[in-house]
Amino acid sequence: LPDDRVDLYQQCSCLLLHQWDTERALGDFPGLSEEIGLREKTTILRTVAYAMQTQQTENTRANYIDGETLEGLIEEYLRDELHFQKARKASRALVDQLRQRNFILCYLGGDSYAFVHRTFLEYFCATEVVHQFNVSKTLDIEGLIGLFDEHCRDDDWREVLRLICGQIDEKFVGRIVEHLATRTDLDKWDGETPLPELPLAIGCLSEQRNFSRLDTAGQSLMRQTIAMTSRVRENDELKRFMLDDMAAVCRDLGKHWPGADELNSVVFSQLDHIPSGYGEEFWPLLVAYVLEDRNIVSELLVTNRGVNSWSYRFTAIQALVEKWPTEDTRQLITERAVQDESELNREAALQELVKYWQDDNTRKLLEQRAVQDEYGYSHSTALQELAKYWQDEKTRELLEQLAVQDENDAPRSTALQELAKYWQDEKTRELLEQRAVQDEGRYSRSTALQELAKYWQ
Repeated sequence: LPDDRVDLYQQCSCLLLHQWDTERALGDFPGLSEEIGLREKTTILRTVAYAMQTQQTENTRANYIDGETLEGLIEEYLRDELHFQKARKASRALVDQLRQRNFILCYLGGDSYAFVHRTFLEYFCATEVVHQFNVSKTLDIEGLIGLFDEHCRDDDWREVLRLICGQIDEKFVGRIVEHLATRTDLDKWDGETPLPELPLAIGCLSEQRNFSRLDTAGQSLMRQTIAMTSRVRENDELKRFMLDDMAAVCRDLGKHWPGADELNSVVFSQLDHIPSGYGEEFWPLLVAYVLEDRNIVSELLVTNRGVNSWSYRFTAIQALVEKWPTEDTRQLITERAVQDESELNREAALQELVKYWQDDNTRKLLEQRAVQDEYGYSHSTALQELAKYWQDEKTRELLEQLAVQDENDAPRSTALQELAKYWQDEKTRELLEQRAVQDEGRYSRSTALQELAKYWQ
């Protein structure tokens, strides 16, 4: 397969364009069918995709075009570019063909058409913009930057804009990235509204194959990313933005981020400047993905710096296992599962151990933490993981024991849930009936009744 997705999409589209047998549809128009080859089909689809993308309204979705508009676009191309006199009839014949068989464009019914997959809409729209910029020269760099500025916060345009950057010279990509990076004055930012232009800028860099002229843009983007972490507040929208959108593109670009040296110099000093919020959880991910330095991430794993140092350790656990799933890492994560001051981190460490190392040593640790951890929720996590991956009599006996004897209501409730989930027999039913009456905790009594009603109706 090609190394980058622009090349992949180009090859896939060429294959589908060869299958679009326009010759059959244009049998009544001698001479025209021979003039419509791969280049002409590509031009038609670029025009259609660009119109679909730019003319959508609140009442229409992007990957949609009505038959009349589609016919008009094809007619205009046949008339103005190929100088065919019967352009209207020929365009109608091509559109009618789509009603009989789907090609790269398909018939939706109700005089509506679309690309067979949204990816092709995005690819052909991007290639049309690139054609306007590189070939026809109807779009200059200021106009291109204006296009990015206008649509950088529009989800329907995100992939189109990234694909554009995969097809133009890196010096222009650098200008676009710098503009996106500095588009928002962080001193005036409320810290709560996501900034989609930043992950877009990172994504645009990741589309490149040659980073030699992108150091300045990369440095500007990294400085803005670092500055943003010291201003991020805490809300659900920011959580998705930082831990999903930003983390994903940082993972994609990784060590190829040009001009990322500044991050290395502030890895630990920045810990004292990030306020309580999702900037803390994002920081170890940024460091792990971009610097790819295991020793640095290992230090973050045990740090006590910052407003909420547990947050740094929380995602450092995830990042370390994801990037370096080795025996040395396993030992460090095992230590966190036992020694970390945060119950959430001990739970996270147990979950990562089970995710990557489902063996007897992990099982023994889970059995130990299900009994010895000082907090009930950690007991619950250990029990859930045991029941999920080791469904045998030994696990059942431990669940039955803790369903009655654990000092905390939460793990007793969890034990009952897991028993009902994996062992639906008379013995479990009797235990549930007993705990529904005798348990002192309201959560355990409620769980017992719920599980009885769920499995023994």
